[in-house]
Amino acid sequence: MPRFLKFMSSMLLASLFSVSAVAQTAEYVAASWDDDRIHLLDADFESISDFAAGASNPNGIAFDGQYIYSGHFGSAEMIAYEEDGTEVFRWSNPEVDSLQALTYIESTNELAINGDTVDIAFLDPADGDVTRTLDLDFSCSGLEGVASDGAGGLWLLCNQGLFLIDDTTGDQIDAVSSPTTGTCDFNGTGIAPAAGGLLALGCTNGDWFLWNPDTESVVESGNNGIQMYGLAPLGLDAPPPPTTDTPISVPAGSMVSWTILALILLLAAGFVLRRRGENY
Repeated sequence: MPRFLKFMSSMLLASLFSVSAVAQTAEYVAASWDDDRIHLLDADFESISDFAAGASNPNGIAFDGQYIYSGHFGSAEMIAYEEDGTEVFRWSNPEVDSLQALTYIESTNELAINGDTVDIAFLDPADGDVTRTLDLDFSCSGLEGVASDGAGGLWLLCNQGLFLIDDTTGDQIDAVSSPTTGTCDFNGTGIAPAAGGLLALGCTNGDWFLWNPDTESVVESGNNGIQMYGLAPLGLDAPPPPTTDTPISVPAGSMVSWTILALILLLAAGFVLRRRGENY
C-alpha cells in the first residue's frame, strides 16, 4: 500500500506541474519598438507570448481572424504572420511609408491605415493594393491609431482626442476626449475596440486604459512595461504557445486546486497507514 501511495503522489505532482504550463488566452496584440517584437496580451494587457517582428520599428498592428499584420514605416512594408510568429508573406506600398495607425475592417476585408499621401488609405491585405481612400474634412493632427468599431465606423486617435468617422464617407460621427491626451508621448500610440463598447488605449511607456467613450471615463488602467506602438484585438479561441522566457500564471479556480487537495489527502492516508503499521 505505501508503494501505491508513493506512486500516486508522484503522478499527482506531475499533473500539477503539467497543468501549471497551460497558457492564458490572448485578447490583444501589440507592436513594440524597444525590442522590435510582437506581444500577445491577456485581458489584463500582460504579455503572455511574443515573437520577433520581421522588420524594425513596427508602428501598427492588426488581426484579420487568421493572420497578424505589422506595419513598418521605415521599409514601407506590411508583414503577415501566423499567431506563433511564423511569417506568411510581406508586401510593400508607398502609402505605408508614413504608417502610424493600422486596423482591419472585417466587413470589407480591408486594412485601414493613415496614408502617406491621403488621410486614410484602405488596402487589400493580400497584396497591398489601394482599394479606396478618404480625406478628412476636420483637423486630426498626429494620427497615431485607428480602430474599426465593427459597425461601419472608424475610431481615430489624434492629438485633439478621439474621433469616430463613417468608414465609407469619412463623415464625423462623434468626438470625445482621450485619457492619453497630454499624458502619453504622441498623445497615445495604440487603440483597439474592447468588450462592452469600450476602447483600449496604449502608450509608449506601457500605460494602458479601458475607456468608455459614452461617459468619457476610465473604466480600468494599468502599466505593462511594453512600449506599445499599435494595439489590436485578438480574442483567440486557442491559447498562444508560451515562450521559454515568459512566466506562465495559472488562473484561480482551475483543476490545480483539486490536484493539491487530492495530493494532501493521499499523503494524509499514507501517514495514517504508516502509523497503523508501527502499532502492530
